[in-house]
Amino acid sequence: MMRNLLFSRSNCGIFTHLWLSVLVFCGIAPLGAAPQTLSLEEAMEMAVAQSLSLQKNSIDVATAGFAAKSTWSEILSVVNPSLLLSYGDNLFSGDGFQFDKANGSFSIQAGVNISFNTGLPQTIRLTSLAYQSQLLTYENARRVVERDVTRTFYSRIADRNTRMNRERALELAEKQYERNRVSFEYGLTSRLDYLRSQLSVETARLSLNQQEAVYAANMRNFLTTLGLDYDPEITLAGELNIVKIDLDPEPLIQQHLFQRLDILMQQQVIQRTELQVKQQTFAPWLSASVQYQAGTAPAGNQPRVGATAWGADMQFADRLSTSVTLTIPINNWIPGTSANRQLRSANETVEKARIDMQTIENNARNEIRSLTDSLRNSWFSIEIARLQVEIAEQTYSLSEEGFQQGVVETLTLEENRNSLSSAQDQLLSTEHTYYGFMLDLASALNISIQDLITIRED
Repeated sequence: MMRNLLFSRSNCGIFTHLWLSVLVFCGIAPLGAAPQTLSLEEAMEMAVAQSLSLQKNSIDVATAGFAAKSTWSEILSVVNPSLLLSYGDNLFSGDGFQFDKANGSFSIQAGVNISFNTGLPQTIRLTSLAYQSQLLTYENARRVVERDVTRTFYSRIADRNTRMNRERALELAEKQYERNRVSFEYGLTSRLDYLRSQLSVETARLSLNQQEAVYAANMRNFLTTLGLDYDPEITLAGELNIVKIDLDPEPLIQQHLFQRLDILMQQQVIQRTELQVKQQTFAPWLSASVQYQAGTAPAGNQPRVGATAWGADMQFADRLSTSVTLTIPINNWIPGTSANRQLRSANETVEKARIDMQTIENNARNEIRSLTDSLRNSWFSIEIARLQVEIAEQTYSLSEEGFQQGVVETLTLEENRNSLSSAQDQLLSTEHTYYGFMLDLASALNISIQDLITIRED
């Protein structure tokens, strides 16, 4: 059921991708037409349509699908009719070479060859597995694209939030500078404090400009991958909303391990190698041939079947011939022969594929366990970062009140403001890291973020 659903979704994704690619190529969906507000779903659709690797994978899927639908050709060869024109005469003997239309002839024939061997079912199954493998490859590549776009999308949102923090820091610095300016004019603040507050404003403005440059450069690169021209008016819809996920990895492994695409792909590798061994073990060939020839020959002469002279009176002649051949290969069973060595190599390939499967399963289990631990530890970091922001906000608020009362120096107020800005940046970074772990765990389980949150709620 899972595999059928996977292939169905893959086909839909391939057809959608091909259709979007045609629209882009034909100019119906211009690359430069960027929406003012870009959602994550829209970004993923654009990334899939623009991915060159997915375009190549789509071609491979189409080729493998055509081969899977044409397995009948393994039994029935193509009917090949033929027409033969010939002329024959003496060259040196007799009267020498002379053109005589009675010496010319033509022949028409058609035939069908049917071949069958005990390995034919395996051959057909291998063709089907090759198609399924290409579907899995496409599905895996598509999910990698969507995962990377999701990660980048929320990275740009984190950049935007960092820029907002820089703007708030500048507002606080400008507010403090205005107070110090008024106090300085009335002789209530020293020139040193006035200059220091002015320097704080310029420092905050420089930090904001640097962050804006980073955000613009990152957005430009991101939009380019989506096939869009850069527009500073484009905004990303959504916020980085995270929830606490504390799950036992063992039930996750039992329920989702064998839904992973890498494990499904390795299962197909094992099936293909096993089928190849069955093909080579004992595969006698049974072939049947049917040939039909028709033509005319001079009246009164012995007919030349399938041929007719260019002159004289003609009479019709035809012939139907059939043959059946059974070929029994025994080289596979003779030690030391090339076929026997190939069979031994195929058996060894099966064993290696099974060992690789065990390695993949072990790595997958360790990955799921590691990611659940990372989520748990990262949540502790988020709680600490949130507490730091809360303390920094209270500290700055108290220091601002103390500065107005004249008991806190400008330098102390500035340090507390910088501490607040750093704490807010640290919280954003920690939350972004945590979301990355959520995304990686969902990918390791071959589910979506929403499904992961649903498991957490259950």
